[in-house]
Amino acid sequence: MYVPECTLDGRYKRVQCYNSTGYCWCVEEDTGKPIPGTSVKDSNPKCDVTHVPVRPMKGCPGHKKREFLKGLMEYFMNTMLSQKNTTTSALLKMS
Repeated sequence: MYVPECTLDGRYKRVQCYNSTGYCWCVEEDTGKPIPGTSVKDSNPKCDVTHVPVRPMKGCPGHKKREFLKGLMEYFMNTMLSQKNTTTSALLKMS
């Protein structure tokens, strides 16, 4: 069973190791949350280096993006036309 190691002031040690497996990794010292991409076997991780996520960030697929933008444009057009009709009606009543 893995038990995290803490410092004397009650924070988590920056490097945590699971000795029975040989793996060590970096954690957030206040929360103990592991920092993705820092796990190494049989050595100490470099916790002072800024870690970039290992996997690329996913974007919105092209067809979903087009569908969203089309719906957004329709909404804006309908809203603008509705406002225009309301304004025109109000102006006609004032005449």
